[in-house]
Amino acid sequence: MTLFHRRVTKSGRYVVTFEHNPRNLVTKHVVEKCVLDCGVQLVPPSELVTLYEEVGLFVLDVVYLIFFPRTFSFLSFSERLLHSIPFGAQYAVIARKEE
Repeated sequence: MTLFHRRVTKSGRYVVTFEHNPRNLVTKHVVEKCVLDCGVQLVPPSELVTLYEEVGLFVLDVVYLIFFPRTFSFLSFSERLLHSIPFGAQYAVIARKEE
């Protein structure tokens, strides 16, 4: 997958991958109970970062997303302040092809 990203990405362009966060206990529970996710293994952010670096992508950032369920949408303004805390329901790895 990441070799494909590197090959098809032009120099100076970005690759962003969104994944379920295995550190979030609610996300982990939902994935374990979901029939569509049977046999799925959640990928930790550090593993995705390593994969990107191995194929030569420069990782710019890892941000964590979705800290509050929709019923607490009034708190969504604070999500930007929480991007560095590794417990959001999802995370995004942002990388760039340098060459």
